[in-house]
Amino acid sequence: MPRKRSFTVWTEAFLLPGMADLLEKHRTLEEEWARLRAAREEIARDLAGSRRLRDVLLAGRGTPLVEAVGRALGEVVSPLALQVTRADRTDGLAIRQGGKVVAAITVRGPSGQVRQADLRRLQGLLEAVAPPSGKAPKGILVANAERRKDPRERAVAPFAPDVAQVAQAQGLCLLTTVQLFNILCEVRRGRLKDLRPLWDDLRATAGVHHKYNDWQQNLRA
Repeated sequence: MPRKRSFTVWTEAFLLPGMADLLEKHRTLEEEWARLRAAREEIARDLAGSRRLRDVLLAGRGTPLVEAVGRALGEVVSPLALQVTRADRTDGLAIRQGGKVVAAITVRGPSGQVRQADLRRLQGLLEAVAPPSGKAPKGILVANAERRKDPRERAVAPFAPDVAQVAQAQGLCLLTTVQLFNILCEVRRGRLKDLRPLWDDLRATAGVHHKYNDWQQNLRA
């Protein structure tokens, strides 16, 4: 609450015993309150960002999901001098090393299992970003399958069997957003200090990636 001013300006020159101490304490508390307000606002922004990232990764679709996957992947691969950018398609991302695309990613949020149509989106993106010569980028499909369900109630196989078979034959990696969420949690906890093995593992995966599936490890205690 703002301090009421004296009736006349000149009375400010006079102090009752103890007023100087009270004025100093008031000034100190005002400074502390300003610091706490700024800290609270910063924490509130960080908390809101974390909540949105979590909510979209686990329940989102469309452009918000593409942006959330890009943010999460960017946090995971940036220590390896890799950069995540948007690709040509609305649901596409690219991982670049310098100016070279080393991975093309399609992000999908189907209400059920991932189907062939979702996989064809990735195949089309790979054709669009493939260089005329040299090594083709790695193809990764990141999917929030059964997005309307709690991860604890989702099917064991988020990718339809024929999708998994084609992906394995073509050397494409299939990853869920729940897995990506778990990977991000491990990175933020500091348990994945060397990210090179993780990146190499994703690039080597042909078909379904079978690690980081345990959603229980990140439940609220």
